[in-house]
Amino acid sequence: MPPARSTAAALPAPPAGCLLFSKPRPTAHRWDAPPHPPGPSRPPAAHRPSAPPPARLPRGWRSWRPGWKIACAGPRYTVLHQMFSKSAPGLPALTRPLRHCLGAGMLPIAFRILPLVALVSPLTASEWQTLFNGNDLTGWTTVLQDKKPGEDPDHFVQVRDGAIHMYADTDPAVKVPFGVIVHEKTFSRFHMSVEYRWATKKFDPRKNDIRDAGLLYHASNTGKVWPDSVEYQIQEGDSGDIVFLPKAGLTWMRPDPSQAPDGQGDPGLLPEDGGFPRDFGRTDFAYIGRFPVLDKLEGWNRVEVIVHADESAEHIINGATVARITHLREKDGSPVKEGKVALQLEGAELLYRDVKIRELGVPLEADRSTVALSAVKGEKTRKAGFVVRNPSAAEIPSGLTLTGTDAALFRVSAAEKSIPAGGSMTVTVEFLAPDSPRRYSAGLQIGTRTEGTFVILQGIGLAAFEGKNEPTLQGIVRALGIPLDVGGGQLELDTKKDVIGRSRAIPAFRA
Repeated sequence: MPPARSTAAALPAPPAGCLLFSKPRPTAHRWDAPPHPPGPSRPPAAHRPSAPPPARLPRGWRSWRPGWKIACAGPRYTVLHQMFSKSAPGLPALTRPLRHCLGAGMLPIAFRILPLVALVSPLTASEWQTLFNGNDLTGWTTVLQDKKPGEDPDHFVQVRDGAIHMYADTDPAVKVPFGVIVHEKTFSRFHMSVEYRWATKKFDPRKNDIRDAGLLYHASNTGKVWPDSVEYQIQEGDSGDIVFLPKAGLTWMRPDPSQAPDGQGDPGLLPEDGGFPRDFGRTDFAYIGRFPVLDKLEGWNRVEVIVHADESAEHIINGATVARITHLREKDGSPVKEGKVALQLEGAELLYRDVKIRELGVPLEADRSTVALSAVKGEKTRKAGFVVRNPSAAEIPSGLTLTGTDAALFRVSAAEKSIPAGGSMTVTVEFLAPDSPRRYSAGLQIGTRTEGTFVILQGIGLAAFEGKNEPTLQGIVRALGIPLDVGGGQLELDTKKDVIGRSRAIPAFRA
């Protein structure tokens, strides 16, 4: 998408991270992107357009309303750069952007609190494209077991009432084929969203198993039932799980598998919640699951995946992040930068609707993916800095949002709230000394999910400087983000061997 047209002469730069804030004045204008959403954020009738727009409008914006000033707006609505909840614990964070707006001489008129998944940049992301038109399967090819691509004589895939209905008229007594529907377009950087709902019927060969389907991305060799791809698992209690079919990548695992929920596969855990990195470069059809259950059996679930070429993928279910992947690769080690998307049918009646995608620009880039710090109880806290760059041709918001199990033990700051095209900013991280010695984890979202970047924060708490208070070698490599098993979690590893652990990085640890 071409860079946004400069509006410096027509509109003063607003305080980044603010929402709808203004001091009503006859000459103050507010521009809003079409279409404006319904709900409490819609301006009252008194502020609807009463005159033609001024000569210079930001690219893609169409209306102006007397009495409003713009603070920070997205393509379809105005948003905050922070994540807030409607409950009391999240509201104090509102004071930060509020102070910026009040300092600029603006008073709050209206605001809308949105989850982080709703945050989008108005500058480099394209508008949503509908992949399913609600009427037929234009743009999609059905691939079923024992059939040529495009053949579906028994109508296992149908369109009903604006939804793609799998096995709608199929007799529950028959054994059904598995398959996929593959979209014709290829995507590299994108945000895809689809809703699904389970229906009642289940079929052999999975009649006695939990309901199963999936969203596939970066798919190649799409003329077969299970294309080479990365799968976002759609399954009862397991939606958001990762399956490499048989692609490769790095994700994060639960340190203590016994603490994982029941389910299938190797137990994964988000890095901001304490997961440690593991590379799945040499495992065919690896399944990473047993995440917290966030999907529901009844009603519609919303699946989202945000993918940036071979750099990263984020699995989201009903607004919450379930899993992260980096370094997406083929089995031979070559990067996986693009592919097709597909939806599965695997022996359970279900419906898909609202299938859409937004292509994305190049996101913000941090000069490190993990920041590791240590702190000794009772001693001065430690800080570290890193640089975030904007390689795109447009300014990108760069608000800071801490997440994860131990987010309260980290402090982050940056002088800027957005980064201009080709520019950069420095982020400072501080780790506060905890009460007990162990590894602590959090995550830092810089900017939005779609056009920002995510940095893992790791802290090692120490009780004292000397004695047997130092962290274990396993704790150190995990805090540094190294996918290495050193052979145990003890402080002293007397293995009597010249090699420790099991990893690609073993040669670096030879005696």
